[in-house]
Amino acid sequence: NKLIKFVSFFNTPSHFLTKLILPIIEINVNPFRLFFLFQKMDFFIKKCIIYFILIYWRFFMRLLVVSDSHGYDEELEFVLKNITYDAAIHCGDCHFDKKSSFLKLFDVIVQGNHDEDFLPLEMTFKTPLGEIFICHGHTFHVYKGYDELSRYINKKNFSICFHGHTHVPHIEKFENILFVNPGSIMFNRGLSECGSYAIVEINHKIEVTFYDSRTLKKIPQSVIDKDQDILNEFKLFAK
Repeated sequence: NKLIKFVSFFNTPSHFLTKLILPIIEINVNPFRLFFLFQKMDFFIKKCIIYFILIYWRFFMRLLVVSDSHGYDEELEFVLKNITYDAAIHCGDCHFDKKSSFLKLFDVIVQGNHDEDFLPLEMTFKTPLGEIFICHGHTFHVYKGYDELSRYINKKNFSICFHGHTHVPHIEKFENILFVNPGSIMFNRGLSECGSYAIVEINHKIEVTFYDSRTLKKIPQSVIDKDQDILNEFKLFAK
């Protein structure tokens, strides 16, 4: 109980506590003993430890990024209820109306080519690495590549972009901009044969992992790579 009170003092999200506590458990150190030792420490050392934890927490963010759910609300709800995240972002083609209960569950929702026009076409989201530009991608013709979108983003000085539209989980650095497409939570084109979402972890760098929206299991990188190759071939054809 003392340990729980100690960590809850920081009001940290559960995934942060997991990252903090699991390494302690893995090396077979009793966390209650560590807490007891912490109580015995010099005040200055305590202050330094707390400062380090707060700094780490301040610069750590875990984002859930989804797109192209196309009214598959059960799959969307399943993901939202079963994973931990600091913020949820929907990159469009959600099929929400103005009364949808999902509107309150997302920090960012943009308009896709199958959405109502009460949603914005583009938004930004603040992170420890700066603001992220978010759009669906259809107005920038992302099926043809990132030429048009990168020109637009570079004028606004963003270095990270989340988008959807292609139904292919994809990550690519183009013109000094990191593009992340979580794929379709409904169903993807390509070889993955599943719906997908992305978990984006941000601290001093950005890490992107794609997951199956029905099993919540990580999609093998080999499958992601093959789907990206197929998408690249399609882009050449579309041009």
